[in-house]
Amino acid sequence: MLAHNLCGSVLEILLARINFYNVPHWSRIGRLKKNQFPQRKEQGGYTGSQWIPRMVTCGRLMVDTYVSSKELVKETNYDLGNLAQKQLKTPRQDFDDDLLPEFYLKSERILKLVEHTETDTYLTFKLMMHLNILPLTKQLTTIAGNLWFRSLQNARAERNEMLLLHEFRAKKYLCPDKKSFNAKEAKKLEFGDEDAGETKPGVKGKRQKAKYGGGLVLEPKSGFYDSIVLMLDFNSLYPSIIQEYNLCFTTVDRKVTKNFDGSIKKTELQYDEDGVEEEVEAEEMTVKVPSGSAATRDAILPNVLKNLVMKRRMVK
Repeated sequence: MLAHNLCGSVLEILLARINFYNVPHWSRIGRLKKNQFPQRKEQGGYTGSQWIPRMVTCGRLMVDTYVSSKELVKETNYDLGNLAQKQLKTPRQDFDDDLLPEFYLKSERILKLVEHTETDTYLTFKLMMHLNILPLTKQLTTIAGNLWFRSLQNARAERNEMLLLHEFRAKKYLCPDKKSFNAKEAKKLEFGDEDAGETKPGVKGKRQKAKYGGGLVLEPKSGFYDSIVLMLDFNSLYPSIIQEYNLCFTTVDRKVTKNFDGSIKKTELQYDEDGVEEEVEAEEMTVKVPSGSAATRDAILPNVLKNLVMKRRMVK
């Protein structure tokens, strides 16, 4: 499926009209045969407006040139007319939405509206080919090991997460489950205090600063410079630092507690004669502590970044 702003409004309007007119075989939009149209209710953490399009289009790749353009090109306006003018060097005529009902008064104007729709379809397809959306997202999916559908939705954090999870699994690491935080818990993690960022009613309190600050950015000094102006730019600054100092989750030297001897007692659930669950000691497991210093230890993150930087140079 291809459209401009497909995930924003186009698909929702299309599904609303299908539902309103009870169009048969509506499930052919996706690849799963369904008889009942999904209802607008919260399921699996998604609201109805977000969840229904995905349920209807199961098995289909949705290419939204509006979403993909935000990742691939830098523009101030991502409307189809501006992208066609800047990227394709093709002008596009735009109509006011309030005036669209007037096009149905005469047959000539209806044909003009159909021609306008066909032109938008052609520009959308041409923009997709111009930006190489399908080849690029397929290559990113192959590298990261995530779903192609998610790559088309610019899920960068998920893409990075899946890439690291595959690498850690290949190295026989067991990654912990993700933990979701509410707004209050997120503030505790950010400010390092239970009451940080909160003020009691009627009491003027100071908002505490974050425990860790970001990178230092020097403010430019305004004025006229009559001498030579030099600019120093680092190529892949953060990846270079990570590779130089072997920074990774696996190179953190964790101190073992005094009462820990390196073994963990594994338990399993069993049922007694009355059918009540009880934990029974099964066997002991020995924890393997990484050997070697942090500087010489084989790390995962530096190797991943090294491969990514190398592939980026090849693509460029």
